[in-house]
Amino acid sequence: MKTIFIRVSIILFALVTGTIIFLLLAYAGDKTKGPLDDFATSLNKAFSSFEKHMVDTRSGRSISLKWFDRYRNSTITMNKPDTLFLGAYDDNTTESYESIIGIEDSINCKLPIISLYSAWGSKKNEVFPLLRSQAIYDLGSIPMITWEPWLDDFDPTIFSVDPSAVNKNKDRLKEITAGKFDAYINKWVSDAKSFGHPFFLCFGHEMNDPYRYPWGPQNNKPEDFISAWRHIAERFKMAGAKNAIWLWSPHPAYSYK
Repeated sequence: MKTIFIRVSIILFALVTGTIIFLLLAYAGDKTKGPLDDFATSLNKAFSSFEKHMVDTRSGRSISLKWFDRYRNSTITMNKPDTLFLGAYDDNTTESYESIIGIEDSINCKLPIISLYSAWGSKKNEVFPLLRSQAIYDLGSIPMITWEPWLDDFDPTIFSVDPSAVNKNKDRLKEITAGKFDAYINKWVSDAKSFGHPFFLCFGHEMNDPYRYPWGPQNNKPEDFISAWRHIAERFKMAGAKNAIWLWSPHPAYSYK
């Protein structure tokens, strides 16, 4: 009963705080939006951590994964592991990780890796998934982020995107290398660094698939992908974001030479 009371109190506090922040943003306008957004993100992170703590208390998940701490807290160890790690992806984890826990209960195994996808673009959800990554870490696992460079989802008034182009992804990886998306990349990298824990990062998965993904060989040359990768990695290095564990994920059915 005490737990329910605390939880309801936290939810009510979050609603009131969220309303106040919304009113402040509306009043302040764009000039102070950044700092207030950061403040709101910090509050959301705290509320999210509380929620995941409640889930974890019930499932005992992080305790079961205590053995994994020595791996997930070290990029060196995760780059050269001495064992295999199982993981899962579920498309219904935006709000809660109950579905992952359900999968684990069905196979009687706690999964060290939880996968999620993050698209490039100017929308609010096309940023580093800080809250979801923190939730995964709080539950005892490590996030595996697949970072998809869809380059047709950027605001054309800010980024170099031709809204009239039929194929907005044609030959666009070159523009990553040229620095035209650095403002987006730098913010993503900064948020990744502030996460503060190791995480897997898979940029442009299945880049050799000529059908499904616009960053593939139907739109770009292999050397363009390599150059874009190097440019992004350099942004991480310059920012001191050493917590990314890089993954290369080609499609096994296609050539990647």
